[in-house]
Amino acid sequence: RVECDTGESRKAQVCSPSWLWKGFPNVAKISLNTAAGSECVHELIKVLDTFILSSDLAEFWERLELVIAFANEVEHRCHVENSTLSPLGFMLKSLVDYYSRFSQFLGQTKENLREPIAAKIKEEVKIAKWDEQSYYALAETSEKNHRKLLKFLRDYDEVLD
Repeated sequence: RVECDTGESRKAQVCSPSWLWKGFPNVAKISLNTAAGSECVHELIKVLDTFILSSDLAEFWERLELVIAFANEVEHRCHVENSTLSPLGFMLKSLVDYYSRFSQFLGQTKENLREPIAAKIKEEVKIAKWDEQSYYALAETSEKNHRKLLKFLRDYDEVLD
């Protein structure tokens, strides 16, 4: 199950799986001294890895931030409760460090994909006329420009997917 906080656009939604926070008390009870506990931790790392890998370009940083918060929570619990979860904390930090390496490249890719669409929008703004005198002509021009801008936004949404 996924819980979403809606932002200004549907692509800006930050989706947080409920198991990430609701399941934490169960993670805190894992004993890494047993084979079952080690297997459980291995599965958790695989799930978090898939969680980041399955994100699209728009959601990558938000998902990485969620995993960072989860790793910080595990690390904090290890220090406060003298828990046996230190290896899990190290694995989570390692996962975060690995994916953080791609942040700059993905940010540059996102910017390169955005630039042509931004240029089209700037060109459209230069062309748009707002000097009509009648209300109906102004409303029609406004509607036409609105449709063009929405087309550019749809193009940007497709690029982010």
